[in-house]
Amino acid sequence: TNDTVLVLANGDSGAAIDSEDHPDFATFLEVLKKVCFDLAYKIVSDGEKITKVVTLQIKGAPTAGAAEKVARAVGNSLLVKSSWYGSDPNWGRVVDAAGYAQIGIDINKVDLAYDNIPALTHGTPIIENEGKWKQIVAQKAFTISLNLNLGNQETQLLSTDLTEAYIDFNRSE
Repeated sequence: TNDTVLVLANGDSGAAIDSEDHPDFATFLEVLKKVCFDLAYKIVSDGEKITKVVTLQIKGAPTAGAAEKVARAVGNSLLVKSSWYGSDPNWGRVVDAAGYAQIGIDINKVDLAYDNIPALTHGTPIIENEGKWKQIVAQKAFTISLNLNLGNQETQLLSTDLTEAYIDFNRSE
């Protein structure tokens, strides 16, 4: 009932990228990640009754696990998802949800941007950009970059908004 992607290689082609030392390894890995991201995007964008797809880029985490926890805390927050549906660039909800991950976020270090338009710099709102944030969050797809400035680990997660139509569609199942 769920979407699945399998990558298999049996060696019959004769091509072999069998170690990280192979000169084509980095290119192969980059292309494989791009294909997987594109497929993941298609799966997420095909969600029931969604209107927006949001790419969350979490940067500057102290560990890979911490980056993942923050991404999931933000991407799964019902308040954040509802604000996206309402085209509300509520950076406070995003940062609050990131705090649910309990990894020791310091608001005075946090940078947040909507499609590279700064919303917070070291925890200070860049209010003059508010009109641009609203335009961005009104789009069907946008990116939120959240730099915690606590380390060098990062992750990316795809999420969606939460619509009334989604609730209506799923409440009877």
